[in-house]
Amino acid sequence: MTDLIVWLLLGRLVIWIIQINGLTKGLLNLNSLTRELRECDLCLGVWVFAGLAGLMRINMLEVFYIPVLSEMLSGTLASFAVHLAVIGWRAKFGATDLG
Repeated sequence: MTDLIVWLLLGRLVIWIIQINGLTKGLLNLNSLTRELRECDLCLGVWVFAGLAGLMRINMLEVFYIPVLSEMLSGTLASFAVHLAVIGWRAKFGATDLG
């Protein structure tokens, strides 16, 4: 359970760093596809969480394991869950325009 929480928090941190870092902004603005990937939390999250799942040996679907497919499915599920959590956090605690 601790591995799962660390995986989710580390993944969100990596996504945030990629999105705000000047170096990655420059590298990922080379074409429209990579620019859209950097700007989309959900899209970037799939790749970040899939990579981290492979490194950390996390498989959310413990019933079966297919080497690349299991990491991609785990990354997709984690990205969606974290994306929903971020949307909820921003809706609850985000600043609103009062003017």
